[in-house]
Amino acid sequence: MKNQRKDRLFRRISVSFILLISVAFALILTITAYSTFRILNQEYSLRLTQQLGGTADLLDQTINDVYKIHESVQNDGRLKENIRRWYETGGETITENPGDPGAEPAFARDDLMRIRSLSTLLSCVYLYGTEGRLISSYDNIPRGDAFSGELGEIVKAFAASRAYRKFAVLNDSVFYLCALYDSNYRYKAYLAIEMNQNRLFFRCFQDARNMFSDLLITDGEYWIAELGNVLENVPGMVADTDITHQGGRSYLRFESSSKVYSSWTLVGIYDRSILVQDIMERIYPLILIYLVTVAAVILISLLNARRITRPIEELSLSMQQVEKGEYPPPLPAEQDEVGTLIEGFNHMVSSLRQLHQNLLEEQNEKRKIEVASLNTRLQLLQSQINPHFIYNTLNTMNYLASEAGNEELSQIIFSFSSLLRSSVSVDSEYVPLRTEIESVKYYMQIQAYRYADVRFTCEYVIDPRTENLWIPRMILQPLVENSLMHGILPSDSGEGTIRIRCSRREDYLYIHISDNGVGIPPDKLEKLQNGELKVSNGYNHIGLNNVRERINILYQQDCHFQMISMEGEGTVISFRIPIKEGGRDGG
Repeated sequence: MKNQRKDRLFRRISVSFILLISVAFALILTITAYSTFRILNQEYSLRLTQQLGGTADLLDQTINDVYKIHESVQNDGRLKENIRRWYETGGETITENPGDPGAEPAFARDDLMRIRSLSTLLSCVYLYGTEGRLISSYDNIPRGDAFSGELGEIVKAFAASRAYRKFAVLNDSVFYLCALYDSNYRYKAYLAIEMNQNRLFFRCFQDARNMFSDLLITDGEYWIAELGNVLENVPGMVADTDITHQGGRSYLRFESSSKVYSSWTLVGIYDRSILVQDIMERIYPLILIYLVTVAAVILISLLNARRITRPIEELSLSMQQVEKGEYPPPLPAEQDEVGTLIEGFNHMVSSLRQLHQNLLEEQNEKRKIEVASLNTRLQLLQSQINPHFIYNTLNTMNYLASEAGNEELSQIIFSFSSLLRSSVSVDSEYVPLRTEIESVKYYMQIQAYRYADVRFTCEYVIDPRTENLWIPRMILQPLVENSLMHGILPSDSGEGTIRIRCSRREDYLYIHISDNGVGIPPDKLEKLQNGELKVSNGYNHIGLNNVRERINILYQQDCHFQMISMEGEGTVISFRIPIKEGGRDGG
């Protein structure tokens, strides 16, 4: 049994140390991992945003190159003159062989070939009139009349909008539409230039390939081009759903609009798993360091726990011998808090041994009543060993809790130690009112931690003139405990207030203790007032009836004890006692 007690003490202290350290390190690891994730996430977002911005600049350069081609065509005087002549003839064919009805305008084929040769970005060139009528084309891909008609409708809508230039999408092809004027700005035609997409977006895709899983270009209605194969149905209509989740994988989405042609937007798609993998590669070493550190600290904690528990176990064995009436030899004490506790115990045992010796020597010399009195004192001292030992042990535990950083546990131990010290003290039957109020506060602090789910408070309205008045010891705490246990805690609301009010009038001290708890039924209240019903004792086994009897015995006719209660409203306990100043003798 003794070995089991030793093991339980060691396990409790060891487990407490290990749990505290593990929770602390787990919290540190969690905070570090979260901070690392946020920092890396912000870092990646910034890098990807900057990268996409650089890609958008490359797209702007390509668009500017197309604009320069447009300006070059617009400054082509020969083409302007031919457009004027074509309109002046009413749109009739102007060829070297006027009799050939199927011939194209003489200027068209050569001019369009010359425009096509300006840049490798150009694939096919179509020339339309203002009514969307095809004048001529240089098309190296057979399309058919249906295609020319669809393109003509797009050009017609472009002419109606009176725009100067615009990019359009037809059958997954990108066209550059631009207006051409003759030298007098009276006659106008429209070029529809099909762009070579591989060359148009080559620099953008090449720049984004090392960073993004996919790069798309959209005009808000269509996906114009795509780098990879992350998203489905591209190019095509822009989907309304969230495209950052495909095939069970998660992607980050970044957008950047073209500064030169604001209708185009670049959408960069980044695989989130790459970011997570990078984060984990950075966190794994931290986890390893934390695990090694926790293991080392746990080992040190076990050694410290054994060092702390060994003298306490020896002290416990010696205490058990004293309880049996034996007096063990003094225990070795180190220069620490536990050593101070052992020294106090050794001194107590030595005093008991000396007192017992004195009793034996004087037993034959004193009268029976004196011997009985001496035996009573011996028994009293022996009965106080446990409380004093507990009190000293609590002080040691309070120190250890403070060292471990557990302020909440330290506060509970301090309150219980102070309350215990007030309970075991037998120096005086009377104490100052302020001392009794402090005991109540310690008691309420302990109960606040015990019943943490119940919101109750204790208010103190103390007349400063009453703080130094002396009252019987342990007379307020049982009444406050009665209000808490039988008034506040049974309440369905889970909350309540206890109010202590002390005042002085003439030669009397008036004390009122009230609560807003469940109250007392009338039949039960009548039995309590008549002393027929006893309330169960609480912390110090001093019940409500005990307090009333003590007051009646101590003050007889000079006291007045009253209890008023209404079921569902609360209870008020009040009494009046004569004023005592200067201690137990009232002087």
